[in-house]
Amino acid sequence: MRLEPWRDRPFPVSVVRLSVCMIVKNEAERLRSSIESFREHADEIVVVDNGSTDATVEIARSMGARLDFNHGDFSSARNAALQLARGRFRLMIDADEIMVEDTWPNLDAFLREERYRVGRICQRSETGDGVVDTWVTRVCANDPGIHYEGSIHEQLVGDGSIGDTGLVVLHSGYLPREMAKKGTIARNLRLLKVAIEHHPGDPYLHFQLGRALVLAKDDHEALAHFEIARANVGPNTSFTPSLARELGYLLRQLGQTRKALEVVRLFQSQYCDYTDLFFLEGLCHMDLGNAPAMVRAFNRCLQLGEPKRYPTVRGVGTFRCYFNLGLYFELAGDVNSAIHHYDLALAADPSFAPAGLRRSLLGAPYGRRAQRGRSIAVGPRRPSMNDTSG
Repeated sequence: MRLEPWRDRPFPVSVVRLSVCMIVKNEAERLRSSIESFREHADEIVVVDNGSTDATVEIARSMGARLDFNHGDFSSARNAALQLARGRFRLMIDADEIMVEDTWPNLDAFLREERYRVGRICQRSETGDGVVDTWVTRVCANDPGIHYEGSIHEQLVGDGSIGDTGLVVLHSGYLPREMAKKGTIARNLRLLKVAIEHHPGDPYLHFQLGRALVLAKDDHEALAHFEIARANVGPNTSFTPSLARELGYLLRQLGQTRKALEVVRLFQSQYCDYTDLFFLEGLCHMDLGNAPAMVRAFNRCLQLGEPKRYPTVRGVGTFRCYFNLGLYFELAGDVNSAIHHYDLALAADPSFAPAGLRRSLLGAPYGRRAQRGRSIAVGPRRPSMNDTSG
């Protein structure tokens, strides 16, 4: 069988299978842990420094990384790392990411099969609102046609089929204390505004600026940029599901609940398997006091389960739904059903503290076996509750 053209081209001397590539700047606190999580599996570590003034470079050298230096934008630095890599495949990792060890076999199988030229990994981020899973394109064949574009929130572009690698990395960079320490929000706002001056109609840049403004607590300005992105985005653009979700949550945050419902219903028809949109629908019905519609929406989330290919807050297809339904039944006076749903929430995630607290306040210790699949009936009274929307 004839190999694809990218497999036929000559590779550098001392070719290796997998190069882990990183761009860094003042990452002395985190770099060692990140490299350590990959070192036993990668054939080489490539580090491109973008102007560190701490011990980052010395740490990279001490851990056997191949070093280079670049003082351009993010895409320039990432492309420098890709060009230095000798591996048949290249994996781009940030210093604030650590591999989940038991997911390595998934990536190993992906590399052995060589079915795809490009691959996505799951970035599991701790945030102020919960654990968020995002699938990002980070693996690519060693082909000069595959490269990064964009001065900020750069994207990997190039021809070829994309597959899911199954690799999961834990990401700490979205924790409020980490963003404050590194000045991430102010930096992103500055760079995005400059980028939009050069590309005023780019929906992706407006989407990212909207996200940065949400973090900066400038909600009304964020909404304006989300709406620009929505007006210009294509129907099959990769970030459209994220835009729909974040626009809906922002509208709800601003008290425009009915408009948020309109947004999620519009996009549900296009992304009928995106659990987060149905979870948000449930929250909107909760705000409006529409109990039957709320219960239907959360039941739909439980049927869909946790999303596998969309950005998501962990629990929208399991314990967060059970907890909100537990609140509903508790406020409706159906204590047994409330306990049952709190039990289900704890069975799905024993560490979910809100469910444990409500369970204990009802006076019955958690411990009985939770029964999945039980039908949920609409309670007799309209609820008024605080949810855990994430």
